[in-house]
Amino acid sequence: MPPAYKPATKTSSPDQLVISRLIEVVDGKDKVLGAMPLHDAHKQSIRHRGVTILAFRPGHKLYLSKRPARAPQYPGRYDVSCSGHVNLGESRMAAAQRAAGYKLPFGVERLVEHGMLEACHQTGHEFVGVYWTRVAGGDASALHVSETEGLFVDHDEFLLLKDEFRDLLTPELVHLFEQDCLFPPNTK
Repeated sequence: MPPAYKPATKTSSPDQLVISRLIEVVDGKDKVLGAMPLHDAHKQSIRHRGVTILAFRPGHKLYLSKRPARAPQYPGRYDVSCSGHVNLGESRMAAAQRAAGYKLPFGVERLVEHGMLEACHQTGHEFVGVYWTRVAGGDASALHVSETEGLFVDHDEFLLLKDEFRDLLTPELVHLFEQDCLFPPNTK
């Protein structure tokens, strides 16, 4: 398998080093064309692969993470539970497991593949594999997530956010809802 990272390169400041992850870039049918640094794929709006994990606790409450205030895109907005990019040579499931393991503030159960979103502006030009999971039964930290980290909402609460406070949500989150991928069918 090719390395997931390329050697560090110098930035404008000689004291800073940037390690750029290599990802697979794809065509309009999600077929691999080659590899390039993630930063360059984003900068040039080139299609690539990503994953989104939607984590639910009992009562069909979906965890919405809050983007950091210093995030380059959509700072402070509510977003999917967690997401990530598929590294060079990595499967979508492996990328989803990796992202869930280090980005969620609580443990989760088995990931279940739900579907795929086509690459478009709302997904950041990513073909997105969507996965659903449940908060691990014994993880009490999921009951005490602070508002600075995120919040849990059911279908009706999300609908209110979307209709009345859309500017608090990322475009990908709204796009997932509009594509009927955000909540399981039995929760509406």
